[in-house]
Amino acid sequence: MNNPNFINKTMNYFEDEIDLSKYFRALMFNLYWILGFLGVAIIIWVIYVVTATKVYEAKSLIQIESNKSNNIQSYEDILFGGEGDSKLDEQIELYRARTNQLELIENLQLNIAINDRQFYTSLNDNVNIDTFRANLSETFKEISFSTNSFTNFLSFIKNNILPKRDQFDLHIEVVQNGYKINKEDNKTVIREYVEYGETVQNEDFTLKINKLNYPKGTKIKLSYISENIPINFINNNLSISKISSLRRSQDGSLLSVSFKNKSLELSKKIIDELNNIYLRQTIKINSTEAQKSLEFLDERIENIQENLEKDEIKLNEFKENNLSFDVNLEASSLLTKLSEIDKQIAALDIEETDLATKYQKTNPIYQTFLNKKKVLNDQKQALNQEISKLPDTQQEYINLFRNVEVGQTLYTELLNKQLEFSILEASTLGNLRIIDGAYFTKIVSPNKATSLFLLIFIGGLIGVIFAITRSVFLATFQLPSDITSEFPNSQILGVLPNTYTNLTTYQKLSEKDQESLKSLVVNLNIALDKNKPTQKSTLGKVINSSGPLSGVGKTTVSLYLAYYLELSQKKVCLIDCDYKQGDLHKFFNKKKVEIKDLEVENLKIDNFKIKKNLYFIPRAHKGASFSINYFESKKFNDLIKKLKTEFDYVIIDNPPTLSVADSLVLGRYADLIMTVLRHNNSRSQQYAQVIKDFNQANLNTQYVVYNDFSKPRGYYGYDYYAYKYYGKDDYSYDAKN
Repeated sequence: MNNPNFINKTMNYFEDEIDLSKYFRALMFNLYWILGFLGVAIIIWVIYVVTATKVYEAKSLIQIESNKSNNIQSYEDILFGGEGDSKLDEQIELYRARTNQLELIENLQLNIAINDRQFYTSLNDNVNIDTFRANLSETFKEISFSTNSFTNFLSFIKNNILPKRDQFDLHIEVVQNGYKINKEDNKTVIREYVEYGETVQNEDFTLKINKLNYPKGTKIKLSYISENIPINFINNNLSISKISSLRRSQDGSLLSVSFKNKSLELSKKIIDELNNIYLRQTIKINSTEAQKSLEFLDERIENIQENLEKDEIKLNEFKENNLSFDVNLEASSLLTKLSEIDKQIAALDIEETDLATKYQKTNPIYQTFLNKKKVLNDQKQALNQEISKLPDTQQEYINLFRNVEVGQTLYTELLNKQLEFSILEASTLGNLRIIDGAYFTKIVSPNKATSLFLLIFIGGLIGVIFAITRSVFLATFQLPSDITSEFPNSQILGVLPNTYTNLTTYQKLSEKDQESLKSLVVNLNIALDKNKPTQKSTLGKVINSSGPLSGVGKTTVSLYLAYYLELSQKKVCLIDCDYKQGDLHKFFNKKKVEIKDLEVENLKIDNFKIKKNLYFIPRAHKGASFSINYFESKKFNDLIKKLKTEFDYVIIDNPPTLSVADSLVLGRYADLIMTVLRHNNSRSQQYAQVIKDFNQANLNTQYVVYNDFSKPRGYYGYDYYAYKYYGKDDYSYDAKN
């Protein structure tokens, strides 16, 4: 009967084994809960998508073209194939420059708020504000002094030292053909009447309103806000990204400019205005550069033209004085080579003028250029040495002819440059080319796909955590196999259906329910024989029916077990030992028994007869106060011994094991302790504690009756006991065995 190793093996398994199938079953049993959490997540998503403020993204595609005012190819261009990303990064920073942003704020009046609605003044068709500026220095009480120096000192403190406010407010009231201005407190009147188009100016603000399309008497709050607020607004929502090109050497580079805001119209306006501001700046820069280059060219052209005229006169005079002069073949060849070298050197001189503005002479790029020029000068010097060997007349002719030819070449090239820069100065085109103006691309927020995935993930995660937590800490047994999986040494004697919840007669049970009870009795007898295989005693067998807590159906199981054994022609005595809450006497319409009537010498067994072979002993009157002492007494021991001689089966209906210690005492008299666990009611922690308590009393409680079973909803896995009960297995047990 007693097995001290049983509890140790069971508890070790319960504490140490990680059974993944347990968690899978937990998810299956809580499938509807998980689906419920997912449903709530989807509802939240729908509400979020419908009610959330939509944020739109507007984009523009622009191209930053290379400056082609000169044809110099730098060392980096030669080595890396162009100006590359570094130049483009510089253009991005120039595009985002604070100067551009301040001009944008001024043009779109982003620093003016109407009724505390910032950044949207340019979209308000009811308001036409020409000028609104305010002094954001903290005001302080002016102190009058006769000296101007101290007054200037106070003004300096006010404008440069005192902290700046973020906002200056005026309260405007619309009147007939004009408006009224109140101070920030909305009480003090600044101007009783201001006509539209009139400029109001004082030390605190300057205001000019062209029109207010509001009914007479309408009051609005007009606010001038610090430039840092709209600048932060622009920087937080403006994005500029480079668009890579497969051809690195291609001229120009593409940039994608985007702006995000809840107002698509404002986003488009900001992008278009920024593009125009940057375009105007590039045009201005190019025009300024072209103007400076023209000034330089005009000066050079004038000098070269003067020298060319002198050289032409000298050449003509030489020809007139030497009519019979003829240039031989050698001199002609030297003249051609020298003229070509002079042209190259002259071209390099023009390039050097532009290069000197970009690099120091110690720069490797500049040094490379100088080396190239030195090679040409060396070649020129070598040709001059050969020319020096010619006759004087030929040398003079070559020098005169070379000077004229080089001068003409330089003069022509400078005229071309002058024309090029003149066109550039007058041009309205800059380095920026707007390919696509601002256009709508997408709704940035709410992001339907991302938010749906995130909320489904969160909902599913909460559902899974809830299911596992509920299974580990709050879950009840959902299947008979839950018991054997968590407590592998436990044995299920029978699975009783959910009809075993209310006391009734055995005959009123369905045939299928009666079969379940037959199976329990057969397994019970096998277990009793297994516990005492060699015992040939004629004494009756004591069966102890216990449960963790009240409400598991142990009393119902005891009653039906007694009924069935009685029908099997077995003499059965059912004892209600739940002296605190037992109510079997009400079912049999009996009164509580006096404790003295249970003494062996006073026991009249026929007084407890219910049927031919069924006897019932109610709980003792006021027995709650002395129950455990009585169960441990010799009188109760003698009573059990007496009943074992009179009956085939003695069934003891215990009080709840975890509520009182009576069950542990009563277990000592049992040949078999039968623990009743109720479907969807009893918990694994409770059964584990029952095992532990009985083990401490050196009692074996490995036999279980699974009561009130019904197939769980939402579970589609396989379970042997569920299949066996809900299947059509034919149990042909002999009730007499």
